[in-house]
This record gives sequence, C-alpha cells and structure tokens, in this order.
Amino acid sequence: MAWLREALQRIHGIDLSSEQPSHFDRRLFDALVRFQEQENLLPDGIVGPATWIRINHRIGLPAPGLR
Repeated sequence: MAWLREALQRIHGIDLSSEQPSHFDRRLFDALVRFQEQENLLPDGIVGPATWIRINHRIGLPAPGLR
C-alpha cells in the first residue's frame, strides 16, 4: 500500500503520510475514491486494472493500455 499512498500524494498534492504506510486506512481509501471519481472510473476504492493503469499514467510510469 505504500506505493499507492505515494502515488496518490503526488497526484493530489496532499499529505497522506501515516505511521503505518502499508495500512489501507480511511484517508487512503478516500483519496483513492476521489481519484477514481476524477478519472471517471467506478469509485469503489479497489485498485483494479483500470485504476492501476490510470494511476501509473498520471505519475508517468509505463503501464499496459486498454484498447
């Protein structure tokens, strides 16, 4: 979960630091749902393939694409 926390911090420009960075806490869930809403994805708080691809795209990492 630490990678997700770091990625969403970069995307949203907010501090999501936690004493337990590997823990999927409420702040991380809320940031993920907000990202999904912004990207017109199903805002379910689950990092499925489409969410993962969009996160990687937004932070400039290579990722497989959907056709």
